[in-house]
Amino acid sequence: MKTILIVSSADSSWTKEYVSRLLDEKEYKIGIVSIRNNTFSAFYREKSVTVIEIGRFKNNGLIKTIEKSLLLYREVRERIGKIDYIHFHYVASVLMFWCLPLIKKSKAKLILSFWGSDLLAVSSSEKKKYIPFLRKASKITVVSQEMYELFKREYKGKYLNKLSVVDFGIALFDVIDSIESISKSEMKKKWNIPLDKKSVHVGYNIHRYQQPMKILDEIVKLKDEIRENLYLIFHFAYGEPEPELENEIRTFLSDKDIQYRIVKGFLQGEELASFRMTADMMVYAQVTDALSGSVLEYLYAGCKLVEPAWLDYSLLQNNGVKMYQYGSFVELADIFTAAYKDDDISSTQKERTKYFLRKINGWNECIKKWKTLYDDRISGNATENINE
Repeated sequence: MKTILIVSSADSSWTKEYVSRLLDEKEYKIGIVSIRNNTFSAFYREKSVTVIEIGRFKNNGLIKTIEKSLLLYREVRERIGKIDYIHFHYVASVLMFWCLPLIKKSKAKLILSFWGSDLLAVSSSEKKKYIPFLRKASKITVVSQEMYELFKREYKGKYLNKLSVVDFGIALFDVIDSIESISKSEMKKKWNIPLDKKSVHVGYNIHRYQQPMKILDEIVKLKDEIRENLYLIFHFAYGEPEPELENEIRTFLSDKDIQYRIVKGFLQGEELASFRMTADMMVYAQVTDALSGSVLEYLYAGCKLVEPAWLDYSLLQNNGVKMYQYGSFVELADIFTAAYKDDDISSTQKERTKYFLRKINGWNECIKKWKTLYDDRISGNATENINE
């Protein structure tokens, strides 16, 4: 049985689901190094997954950092034992340097998996700090073909012999299927959403980088008969709280003829599936993003997606997934209006979309690709000396 040490957020639902799917294969022992372990600690205990919490990074100086790094190495050795793979899920130079003694001394193979913003939304200097670890890695993954091309440009064609596109599966697809016999009206009643309004979800996890205020600036420009028929929903789901942004949203909408609701807290399982299924429309304006799993969940649930052209969703467009795309915020009101007035997505179109999304992001398919990373017969080339 191979031992995999995953360096990632144990509190991420993506990490938890990934670990669950790997354990189902009954071929791996898994440990996790995480900054904290709050949300799914009971799950990890039940599954006998050792989670080593390293706390928040603090600027304690070089000596303290080295001391902590060595302590981490000793703790992994004592609590987890010999490891075969160190797999970074989400790439961050500060975390990799913090784990440097572990990478050097364990002799485990290094795998780096970019999730999206760790390549799309970081500085050039941060990307340069990745280079020693890219050189050391035996395998590297990105979650989309668009990210593959970006990586290729950024690193001038290097490391392509160990680079592959491997995305996460989306467990919520199965949950949506299990409750889709419940009508949208019943879902809306459950969430206290007026049945005579169009439910419009603004983004999927409200932070400033999702630009909700710019979306609202355009929504208030809609014709009265449309604007007054909307019920906006904002979900503050995870990450650091942003009370100032919440106050901005409330203040902005306080004198507008628009009803709205702010939903707070982490949702999962049937609760999250029913929440996605309440959406008639979802409007989205993230600055940078890979092919977002949350957005795919909304599409799978059958809502109309209004999304920005600066995000590359060509994979979906080229395979017949219906979306409404705006090139700039100046265009948003017109595109939103077109989506609002358009017929609801037909059952045929919805089933076609679901079939395609399952093909690219169903867990049964995705886990096969992830398992190849731990197959030594499928090789990637690594330079063993990380200091080269």
